[in-house]
Amino acid sequence: MKIKLITVVCVVFLSATLSNFSYAESKRQLVAGLVLELGYGRAVHNYRDYVLRGEEEYRIKARDYFGSAQSRINELSQLDDISSLERQALNDLNVVVSAYIEALGKIQKGYQRSRNLMVVLNAVEAELSINDQQAIEAIGVLREGYRWSMVEKLVFSLGYGSAIDNYKNFLIKRDDKYMQLAEAWLEEGLTLVAQLKWRERKNAAKLAALKDVETVLQTYRSALPVMEKTLEPVRNTTSDIMINIAVRGADKALAVEDQPALDGLRYLLAQK
Repeated sequence: MKIKLITVVCVVFLSATLSNFSYAESKRQLVAGLVLELGYGRAVHNYRDYVLRGEEEYRIKARDYFGSAQSRINELSQLDDISSLERQALNDLNVVVSAYIEALGKIQKGYQRSRNLMVVLNAVEAELSINDQQAIEAIGVLREGYRWSMVEKLVFSLGYGSAIDNYKNFLIKRDDKYMQLAEAWLEEGLTLVAQLKWRERKNAAKLAALKDVETVLQTYRSALPVMEKTLEPVRNTTSDIMINIAVRGADKALAVEDQPALDGLRYLLAQK
């Protein structure tokens, strides 16, 4: 009788443990997916490119990725193991994502009236307030408490609020703080790539993917000082026309082909 009772207790305990693990793993996967959807090559990246270039393909991609991010926010909100702090973070993040989606429509209307980047950007910023810091802090709350793989850390280091996002923001806003953040996060990304290359030195396919990522990140890093010099003449001007010419010229001259890095990251994420 005692043996049967112990067995039943063990089964119940194991079942509860597995159930809790399932919840935790589900939450972790959703957070990882949320970081991915908002980041490099996806929602905010395409939003910044839409601001810079006004081309519809970027608006459509940004809209779709923001929609996917909202779906993950909604799924996370419905989990039973969400703390009050995490729920507040999800609410804060949803406010910012919704503001970005609204901004896409404002930018579209702006570009229908004018092709001048600064005219469009100033009009949107006058009507909408997008609090990136609030969203980045919310993501930090959601990521806290998990062990992330080196590839997941690499994805985070390149995404929303990190390397490529700050690179694009430096080009758009010409504020040195974005350049400094871009430099720091690019170094973080390249350090992670170097560590992964050592770990995967006997895996030819992973090594090739990492080298593709590394080449693109080095290109971004090399472009930063050139961009700084290109934008220097319009640092103190109030002429929208001059700023438009300088920013658009720098964007075109220093365009980076992201696809090799995005393909490399996709492969690495699928293999982990």
